[in-house]
Amino acid sequence: MLAVSRPAGAWMSGQVARRWVAALPDYAHRGALASSLHSLALSLWISRHWSAEELLATHGEGASFGRGVVGVDAAAHHYFGKVAGRLAPHEAALLAGMLQSPARFDPWQHPEAARRRRDRVLLQLLTRGWISAVEYGDARRQSLLPE
Repeated sequence: MLAVSRPAGAWMSGQVARRWVAALPDYAHRGALASSLHSLALSLWISRHWSAEELLATHGEGASFGRGVVGVDAAAHHYFGKVAGRLAPHEAALLAGMLQSPARFDPWQHPEAARRRRDRVLLQLLTRGWISAVEYGDARRQSLLPE
């Protein structure tokens, strides 16, 4: 079972809620306060009723990875030429790291920033026991993108 930290979970549930509220048919006619309150209520409901897996999957469907790429599967195909379920740890860590700021961590435009961010995500995976020390070392030695 996945564990999502409280700040990350709150941020993701807020993002999902805002995206859903913005997609409502009457969104353009609502005031900013009404939309914000609706998003807040939905975010609280999501955080209480969804598992970490459900939250991550739903957030990933609409997440932006820069360059017009939206969704984890689209990003896996765009950056690595494969489906998300086939990503190696170093590839998944790069995509996860890009979520914070797709432009700042773009591996083509800012390879060193992207590498630092990827390595930070890998360290978190190691610290939480999701990858072994050997996998961590191997992943850090991999290139950012396929040659």
